[in-house]
Amino acid sequence: MIAFAGKVWRIINEGQNPVKPAPAPEGRFHQSGQTAIYTSLTPEGCAVAIARYIGTNDNAREIATLQVEATRILDMRGNRELSVVWQDIRAAGAPAPTWAFSDSARQAGAQGMLYSSRSRPDLSHLVLFPEANGLNLRAVSTQPWPQAQAEPVAQPIHLLAISGSLRAASTNTALLRALQTAAQPPLSVTLFQGLADLPLFSPDDEANTPAPVLAFAASVAHADGLVIACPEYIHALPGAFKNALDWLVSRPELIGKPIALLHASHRGEDVLADLRRVLATVSDRFSPDIFARFALRKQTPLEVAAHMAQPANRAALQAFLARFADFIAEADRPG
Repeated sequence: MIAFAGKVWRIINEGQNPVKPAPAPEGRFHQSGQTAIYTSLTPEGCAVAIARYIGTNDNAREIATLQVEATRILDMRGNRELSVVWQDIRAAGAPAPTWAFSDSARQAGAQGMLYSSRSRPDLSHLVLFPEANGLNLRAVSTQPWPQAQAEPVAQPIHLLAISGSLRAASTNTALLRALQTAAQPPLSVTLFQGLADLPLFSPDDEANTPAPVLAFAASVAHADGLVIACPEYIHALPGAFKNALDWLVSRPELIGKPIALLHASHRGEDVLADLRRVLATVSDRFSPDIFARFALRKQTPLEVAAHMAQPANRAALQAFLARFADFIAEADRPG
C-alpha cells in the first residue's frame, strides 16, 4: 500500500455535501451496507467518469475539490478487471466482479484504492472507504459545473474480435482484420489471438482456472462488445470456438456483454443458427439484427484485405460498426 496526500475532484448534485458517500446502495466498489466516495485525480477524470450519466434535463451539478490524507491506499491502476462494466453483470443476478477487489482491500485495512479509468486508461480515479480508520478527508471548495463540459467527451468503444478458426489463412480472421482497419476513433478493435492456447474445458479445472483462460476472460471483460466471425465445420460450431465459450459459461464476463456477428461466406446457415442460439443463451445483449456477411470463401488473406478495402465494402464494415456502437451505448453505463 502507499500513502496519498493531495487534492482530488468529485462531481456532485448542487447543494450536496461534498464528502457524503455515494447515495446508491451498490456501486463499483461498495455493497451490502458499505460506503464509498468516488473521486478522480483530475477534473478531466471527473468529466470522463460522469459523461454518460448526463442527460439533456439533468440536475444542476457542482465540482468539489477535496483534500485527502491517507496512509493506506491500494494502487490497482493498470488492472483492467477493476474497470469492467459491472452494472450489466449485476443486473443479471451475479455479484459485481469488482466487489472482490474492494472487499479484499477493506479486509486488509486499506483506506481506498487507486484505479484506472475504463475508457481513458491514462486517467486515474480514487475510491475512498469512509469507514476506514485514519482517513482524513475535507472539502476545499465547490463551484458550478456546467453540463456542457460533459458533452464533448468522446467515449472510446473497445471491441474484441474473435475468430472461430485456428487456420492461419482463415477468411473469417482476415475479415476481422479488415474490421480493425475500418474502425475509426472512438472505436477500436482488437483481434483475440489466443484461441489455440486454451486447454480443453473441464468443470474440474474451474476451481484452479488455467492462466490462458484467465487472460481470455480478462480480454472479454475489458471489451465493450464482442464481434464474432466463425466458420462452419460439419454443419456446426468449430470445436476450438465452442471450447472457448464453455470456459466462460459459468463466469460473469459474458453476462450482459453486447455481441454481434460477421460472416465470411455466402454459405454456413447451420453455424449461424447455432451461433444465434448459443450466444442468445450466454448473453442477453446478443443482437442477431446487427449482422453483415461477405462472400469471401476460398480467398487468401491478401485477397480478402484488398476486397474489403474497396469503398463499398469498407463502408459496409463502418456501417456495421456504427450500428453496433449505437447498440452498446444504449445500456453501457460505466461506473
